Amino acid sequence: MTEAASSVVGLHSARIPSAFFSAHARVVDFAPSDLYDALYASHQLFKLRCMRGTLHIVPLAFAPVVHAATLRARLGPSKAALRYLGIKPRHLARAKDRLIEALSDGPKSPKFLCAYLAGYETTAARTIIKYLWENGTLCYVNTSETWEGESRKFALTRTQYPSLCLNAMSETSATAALVMSHISAFGPVSVEDVVWWCGMSKRRVMDVISQAKSDLTYLTVPGIGDSLLLSTKHVDSLRDRSALAEPWVRVLAHEDPSLKGYFSTRNRYASARTAARLFNAIGEARASVVVNGRVVALWSWDRQARHARPQFIGSASATCHRMVVQECERVAERFRHREIFHQQCSTSA
Repeated sequence: MTEAASSVVGLHSARIPSAFFSAHARVVDFAPSDLYDALYASHQLFKLRCMRGTLHIVPLAFAPVVHAATLRARLGPSKAALRYLGIKPRHLARAKDRLIEALSDGPKSPKFLCAYLAGYETTAARTIIKYLWENGTLCYVNTSETWEGESRKFALTRTQYPSLCLNAMSETSATAALVMSHISAFGPVSVEDVVWWCGMSKRRVMDVISQAKSDLTYLTVPGIGDSLLLSTKHVDSLRDRSALAEPWVRVLAHEDPSLKGYFSTRNRYASARTAARLFNAIGEARASVVVNGRVVALWSWDRQARHARPQFIGSASATCHRMVVQECERVAERFRHREIFHQQCSTSA
């Protein structure tokens, strides 16, 4: 599980099912319980808001990188909301102490925590909780018994993940690590791809690139772009075409990292016509099926019939059609049961 999350610098998880489908596309013999266990039993993974302010699941050791690199951007709106509500630092400190007390015996629901902050209106209480989640005092826990569902709780990060120190890195060091990780995982990429995915200014990204010239190779990929960035250590692997010998198919999740990792070079996997259907009105990548590196279909999960239903974009050969249908059937078989059998963390109200 950690290798799968690391290979794409985190699994997008704003929608609950997305991380499960993304993991299935990358982990042999994946079962939904594997992801829950890695999050809440073995604590190999950690879920937090980071790049572009969206939820990702990352390896525990990489959590300080994405946290520190994106913290300033994420805390800004929360601080503004606290000021607007008249919540001063001394009020926040007292509320934090109250929440630490409430969470001393395990995770609690937002409703419980809001009620515990007696004297604060619901909006103010939620704003305080969100701020403490953003700064790393609190962490997200899902105690649902189904892989499709959410029973949101918050826990103390230091209790739930005792080996984790989210504030172990400076913003500068974390930014460099995040930018280079994206180039390593997704290269060859354009500067615009990196800026988009990291959710940072072009200046911050270019500062990192300019200081890492010896570790980067610039190249041109016909039909995709010029001056693309690739980690120098991956140049030889790019020349190896043996991995492309056999046809392959993957069923990708909504906002799957393999699609979300690019912006200006999305033509590598989708034509303009395909992209018009692949991305929705707010720029989210719909759930799709990729054959030999190109998007050939969208798909949806039928929660009642427990089936993955493909919808082809344009014409498809008989071989391509068969591959897509068979892979959708394999996905349906793996996710047919709603329940998760896993060792859950202790929970309270």
